[in-house]
Amino acid sequence: MRLPGAAFAVCLLLACGPPPPPRTGPPPPRFHDSARGLSFDPPAPPFLRSETDAQSSIAHFADPITRAGIHLLAFAASGPTDAAVVQERAQSYLRGLEDSVAGLVVDAVRTLDRFGLRGVEIEYDGGASPRMHTIDWVLYAPGVVYVVKVTAPTLEFAELSAPLLRARASLRIEPVK
Repeated sequence: MRLPGAAFAVCLLLACGPPPPPRTGPPPPRFHDSARGLSFDPPAPPFLRSETDAQSSIAHFADPITRAGIHLLAFAASGPTDAAVVQERAQSYLRGLEDSVAGLVVDAVRTLDRFGLRGVEIEYDGGASPRMHTIDWVLYAPGVVYVVKVTAPTLEFAELSAPLLRARASLRIEPVK
């Protein structure tokens, strides 16, 4: 039995599965978490919202193909937030990175003061293949530690991180009322 050309094309399309998701599109609406006083403009596709199992996760947008993404987290953590203690707490965070990131290479640790909160910016490479470049903002508020992670494959970081860094630039953290 011979299939006519059109029927063959339809069968071929059905056999290949659904079309891939669109790689571009408008950005999602501004993200608000009023319980934690946090909001930002998420990046547009190909970055898609994904859920994580981490209870501390507020929002996570990633490109499923490149694994580039932005992740906002908030941890309940009491402790002083003055400049000297923030540096001690940052060293503890770095020790945690050393234990959890394979092949960790720290490029820079900078003091950070955003939204009236003290913290650090930590820039590092690590992982297996592809090797990932990450910039973490760790901000200490009374009772909360905010972490904002921007990550992308090291070899393509400049290209892939641009929309993620714009999303981070739109971040607002305000005291919860």
